[in-house]
Amino acid sequence: MNTNFRSAILSAATGLAVLVPGGMAQSQDASEPNANVQRLVDSLERRAQANEIQTRALAAYEARDYAAAADLFAEQAVLDPMNFVPHYNLACARSRLDDLDAAWMALLRAIETGFIDARQLARDESLARLREDNRYATLVERWPRLIEAHRASNAANTATWMGSRAQSRTLEALRVELLSSHDATLTDDAVREIERVAAFIHSIIPELAEPESDTLDSWVVVALPSEDRFLSWSVLTFGPSARATFSQIGGAYDHDQRRLVAKDLGATLRHEFVHVLHWRDMNRRGIESPIWIQEGLASLVEDCDVVGQTLWPVPSWRTNIAKRLERSGNLPSIEQLTALSHERFSASRPLRQYALARTFFLYLHDRGKLGEWYTQVCSTHDADPSGLTALSQVLGKPLDEIHADYRAWVRELPMVPESGDDLAVTMGLNLEPGKGDGPVVVGFKDASARRETGLRLGDVITSVNDQSTRDLQELIRELGKSQSGQIVTVTYRRGRLHGRTDVPLRQREPQP
Repeated sequence: MNTNFRSAILSAATGLAVLVPGGMAQSQDASEPNANVQRLVDSLERRAQANEIQTRALAAYEARDYAAAADLFAEQAVLDPMNFVPHYNLACARSRLDDLDAAWMALLRAIETGFIDARQLARDESLARLREDNRYATLVERWPRLIEAHRASNAANTATWMGSRAQSRTLEALRVELLSSHDATLTDDAVREIERVAAFIHSIIPELAEPESDTLDSWVVVALPSEDRFLSWSVLTFGPSARATFSQIGGAYDHDQRRLVAKDLGATLRHEFVHVLHWRDMNRRGIESPIWIQEGLASLVEDCDVVGQTLWPVPSWRTNIAKRLERSGNLPSIEQLTALSHERFSASRPLRQYALARTFFLYLHDRGKLGEWYTQVCSTHDADPSGLTALSQVLGKPLDEIHADYRAWVRELPMVPESGDDLAVTMGLNLEPGKGDGPVVVGFKDASARRETGLRLGDVITSVNDQSTRDLQELIRELGKSQSGQIVTVTYRRGRLHGRTDVPLRQREPQP
């Protein structure tokens, strides 16, 4: 069984919850709360049934019992008709059985429900017999039209869920349709953020910037919904428990659906858009990088300074975690990090794992070796997907020497402020997390702070000194660079209006 087939099956569980944007729109209907709850319960039950069938189908396929696998994939497709994965896998099983007409029917249904990866179609060994059929050449010839149809359908379905007031932008060079519930100014800010992320990733993976290489790349929809729409998406995607952990959910990129959903316009948007570009590169190469590489690369852009229009990754609260581990003598070796399975990386102390991955990527970036190493990792993927061999080749050292150099580098990193109490300065404001565009002013330390800042209750702070501050962490990190008496330029949103004001920084009073 080939790797692409396995990947398609394993991705089905993540794609199931976000299949029909119309279903998300239904959950907005407050007049039928009982019906909405029942729809959610039914959806979750179908998901559980589909996952159980998927597991048995995978086992049957691995045992080369293609007839049994086909029956199970067909059963899964009935439970989950709008998900392309069971249809695609059914086509694979039917092709293995030399039942080409049935395979074609399943493949066409997969395309109708969202399958759009021509490169996988060309590589998948399970479809070798299907590719010998004359219909395959006709399908490939029409693929650019299918890409455009998928683009239009994905954008239209997302717009239905987002609502009629959503802002829209088309980024032709990046093959992105962006839909935003934010105003025009903030939506344009999001476009610039995406373009800066793309420029940064292109500096690491220059092949992605070559326009002649993108003819088979599918379009991606980026959705920046309102808080209530984001909550309904979270519940459908992660289950009812998402309501209790809502503040911890920032968004996700669903590669099967070619859709990115983000609550904030800062770290989450940057992180998830790296996944968009990285998956695009992996699709072109026909590989899938291990989880530590995927998340290390995506986490790298979470905390950046903007120099001109260029992103420059900097130390953050994640590198603080690595520093604490190094101080206690518990900083894992790179071999230990790369040995983690996808499940352990994501489920066993994930904050720690993400911090370690980001910190090591920051190390490679600081050493000026990140792009060279990534290219070498891809070149040696079949022999060593972990990246360890490429690491020794690019840095010219054995792994023990690399780890020693890495530890010394971590030791010299600065500790970054993580809360207001870590700061030496204050703007004299009481702030709370906002709804994705910036922290909200909820009070003033005294009357003079209101006068000196020119801000009002409810104002949203969107940047400090032209560095975006979409959440409290970004604001704290930016203020951590400043000194008492310094004046910083703050941009803010006041309802539909946007403004700028100069704010003098005060010495923070020590906490009792």
